[in-house]
Amino acid sequence: GISIFLFSACVSLALKYFSVGVSKGNKIKPSAKTNPLASQVRTGEEIRKYWQSDDRDNENSFLKDVLGEEALDWVKSMNNHIMSEMGNPKDSPLYDKILRILDSKDKIPYVTKIFDHYYNFWQDEVNPRGIWRRTKSIALYESADPQWEVVLDVDELGRKEGESWVYKGSTILDLIDNKDDHLCLLKLSRGGADAVVIREFNLKTLEFVSVDPFLLPECKSRVSYKSINTLLIGTDLKDGTSMTDSGYPRVVREWQRGTPLDAKNTKLVFEGEASDVAVSGYMSRHREFIYEIRRRSITFYTSKSSIALPSSASKGEVEWHELKLPLGAEFDQFCDQLLVTLRSDWEVKPGLTFSKGSLLAVPIVDFVKN
Repeated sequence: GISIFLFSACVSLALKYFSVGVSKGNKIKPSAKTNPLASQVRTGEEIRKYWQSDDRDNENSFLKDVLGEEALDWVKSMNNHIMSEMGNPKDSPLYDKILRILDSKDKIPYVTKIFDHYYNFWQDEVNPRGIWRRTKSIALYESADPQWEVVLDVDELGRKEGESWVYKGSTILDLIDNKDDHLCLLKLSRGGADAVVIREFNLKTLEFVSVDPFLLPECKSRVSYKSINTLLIGTDLKDGTSMTDSGYPRVVREWQRGTPLDAKNTKLVFEGEASDVAVSGYMSRHREFIYEIRRRSITFYTSKSSIALPSSASKGEVEWHELKLPLGAEFDQFCDQLLVTLRSDWEVKPGLTFSKGSLLAVPIVDFVKN
């Protein structure tokens, strides 16, 4: 938490400093490590033209190796430069105030119900990387003594394994007919990077699964249980086609437990374009309603999605239907309802327009078929 705060504070101050300089037309002398024309003193307009030019392909390509020695040296030099120009955030009275808030025991420990327990992820001065914990009931949660049980101590795991693990969430096996299989996929990042290692964890034994576990190496992966022994995955299979130009999954595959994780032993079920930001496939479940969804994120704020419904022609088969929503709309599931949040006005038909910012609810089957 502290390192993230330091980084955010430094970047915010640096961007503010840069913006002021450019907006006032001041002369700015960039670092020699940032671009090849750093020795020249240039105006803000000259800098803008340079950054927008077409001759910058592969510039600073060494930064793609985010843990490489040259990249880390560059980051350290930039941090030192910003600290010398702006000062150390720790010297600000605001730093201690924010730190007290982040470490306060009075924070609301928000919970999520998973199976029969209520889970919370908690960070403070004793557990800077955090603990994933749970309590048995809402009554206990609301009491003065929730009797928290530690599910995973991220700080302790990092010390034990010699890794700088950062917890990035979990994917739960919550199939209606598999309530006794309390499994989940834990996402752990080295040092807070976007890429994560995914490891299967048992919420009954509170241990990592040791027999035929699902395990994905470090990558910007997307995963979802389709069944207890099948995952929907998007990850880098080192075949040159698995990822988008943005470095996120481009294809969705089905991976069976106990089989090798490669293109030969996984089944391709969906793919997008290399120009997409990301592609994903997942199971959406609420109460007894389960749907399989596929999504192409065209940009960070626009996407196209489709949903599988039982086939009317073949028993046991499914038919895929496009969710005909505005590209920028966000959606979720509540029971058999589709919840839609609009980022722009949506004219559904002449005389019926919903305003941007609206939250809409519609039965999924009716919406898809009618």
